[in-house]
Formats: sequence, structure tokens, C-alpha cells
Amino acid sequence: MTGVSEASPSYRTGQIAASVGVHPNTIRLYERLGFISPPQRRPNGYRVFTDRHVEQMLVARAILRTEILQADLRRQAFSIITAVGEGDLDQAQELTKRYARTVAGEQQRVAEALGIVRQLLAHEPVPSGQFFLKRHQAADHLGVTIETLRNWERNNLFTVERGPNGYRVYTDDVIRRAKIVRTLRLAHFSLSAVLRLMNQLDRDPETDLTTVIDQPGPDEDIVSVCDRLLTSLEQAARNAEETLVRIERLRALT
Repeated sequence: MTGVSEASPSYRTGQIAASVGVHPNTIRLYERLGFISPPQRRPNGYRVFTDRHVEQMLVARAILRTEILQADLRRQAFSIITAVGEGDLDQAQELTKRYARTVAGEQQRVAEALGIVRQLLAHEPVPSGQFFLKRHQAADHLGVTIETLRNWERNNLFTVERGPNGYRVYTDDVIRRAKIVRTLRLAHFSLSAVLRLMNQLDRDPETDLTTVIDQPGPDEDIVSVCDRLLTSLEQAARNAEETLVRIERLRALT
């Protein structure tokens, strides 16, 4: 690391923590993880941080501002921060651009999934009796496992009645609902978001998909990132843009 001159602003652990809005322990953790460059120490043992450390912390805060779990985005985010901590800004820039492309791909996947759902909802129902499939047949037809179907049923995404012989029977309506669930789950929407949408569609088939699936209700006590997937991906895209700007600011401090 470049030496700290008398004219260069310098900060102690508590000061840099306050400047970026984190606990001092977070600064120590990021130092141990290699997310920021090792600071110099004064003869009394106090760490000395500079404006470069501030920007490195702000990069980490920016790219991690939204918790994204799908498509390996979290691993990519940590790779960006590690490259910044190592001072490899060219690598950090390329990784951030790759991250942004992955987010854009996820946004496209979501848009396509919602388009498929709209198409499924627009089709006239198949005459009752067209499908009478047992669970294993329905799983084969949908390309999912039997346990996946059980899980969807346990989460009240659809209800499967029993036939005269006692077997659960997947009718045309259940199959179509299962196709909607499968499409949304492949796009990484959470089970609670899918259930919210399915319930609203039962009440109003003309409901706006993007509004309902991205807005958890007040009765949903625990909300995950994939319950607001559209909003989270939009925020992740903005985070990537901010990170690229901060990487350029780091270049100016090098």
C-alpha cells in the first residue's frame, strides 16, 4: 500500500466506520476477508485508513446493498469486492460488467416467465375431463419431480382432489396452475410470491401480474429477496452502475 503522507486525509477505525455507516467491527471483518486493503499502523498500533479505504468500503456496501441469491450473483459480488481489496481494479471492473450482464439476463428471464404466464391465462380452459393424471404422470408431463408436486400442494399453490379409486387426480385446471407455478419458480420467484399471485388470480383473473407478484402484503411477516424479485433485480442493476463509478474513483486515488 502507498504510504500515508501528512497531507493525505487519514482515519481511525471508528471514523471510517462512521463515514460509511457501519459498525467498527464491520471494518475489521472486511479487513480480515480482504475486502479492503491492509491499513498501515502507527507506532501506537492504531490502524490508519485513507480515502481509498473509504471508497473500497463503499464499493462493498454498494454491490451488497441488495441480497441476491440466484444465478450465482452472490459469488460474483464477493469476487468483485475481493478484486477491489487486492487493488486489481481492471479485474473488478470486468467482474462488475459481468455481474451487470447476469442481472440483465435474470431480468429477461423474469419478463419471459411473466409473458408465459399471461399466455397460459389467456388460453381458454381445456374441456373438463381432458386430463386425469396420477401424480407420477403429472410429474412426467410437467418435467418435475413427484416431491416437487407434493411441495407445491403442501404450500396451497393448487388443490388436487382424489378420484373414486382414492388416487389424487390432476385435472386440466390443476395442470395449467402447475405450469404457471413451474414457470415462476424457474424464474426464481419465491413460493410465497407465487402463492400471493395465485390467490389474487383466483379473486381477479385480470389482475396485474407484475404488481401483485412484487408487492408482499402486510400479513407476510417474513419477506425474502425473492418475494420482491423485480424490485431486487432493478436495485442490483443500479448497484452495478454505482460500483463501476466507484471503481473509477478508486483509480483516481491510486
